[in-house]
Amino acid sequence: CKPGAVFINVGRGNVTDEDSLLWALDNSILRECYLDVFPEEPLPVSSKLWAHDRVIVTPHVSARSFPDEVAEVFVRNLQ
Repeated sequence: CKPGAVFINVGRGNVTDEDSLLWALDNSILRECYLDVFPEEPLPVSSKLWAHDRVIVTPHVSARSFPDEVAEVFVRNLQ
């Protein structure tokens, strides 16, 4: 990848490797990582991603949601 690239994963957690991401960040291959999904969810407290200053962990809500829309989907799924 282009040095200084930004990595964003909001798709599937199992497509990334934590050690590789950390290596790429520490060696300036990646400038930042924005991560919404992980191989193990929730992300373990022991993960080094939490403490890395160039990793942003998002709360697994990669899209805006509105209460009435969420309730409608929930009811549909419940039925």
